[in-house]
Amino acid sequence: MDEDWFAIEWEFHAFSKYHGTTYSPAEMVECMGRVWALERNMFQYCLCPQERFSVPNMNQYRREWEYRMDESARLRQSLRQLGQRRPKQRSSEIPRDSNESLELAINIIRNENNQMQIRLNRCVNSREVELRGIEHLRQYWTDGDLSDE
Repeated sequence: MDEDWFAIEWEFHAFSKYHGTTYSPAEMVECMGRVWALERNMFQYCLCPQERFSVPNMNQYRREWEYRMDESARLRQSLRQLGQRRPKQRSSEIPRDSNESLELAINIIRNENNQMQIRLNRCVNSREVELRGIEHLRQYWTDGDLSDE
């Protein structure tokens, strides 16, 4: 029995390394039934649990953190110019000294940026939405789980 389990685990591990079983943040958010409003498929991570904190994944997390911080500043400025509310930046309060805390901070900043992009889309497209009566579409919903500044 243990030999079968080992063979299946090895096969999964080998398959995930060579056949590209990866995921993007957009795919993960959408599979949970939420709306992803940001760019798609810029960052890819290995799906294998044994590779969760591998060097390539952690390098990708660090690149994504820098990108998301720049994106956050841009989105905050756009919302400020339009007089819209901005979520509190809780992601910057999390220390990023371990792999787990960096992963948590990135998950939080993804959510913050996604909510800001949804608010920005809704604000910019509000006239079109009012004219067409399509406010019920999911791309204009927010999850409402962030508190505002």
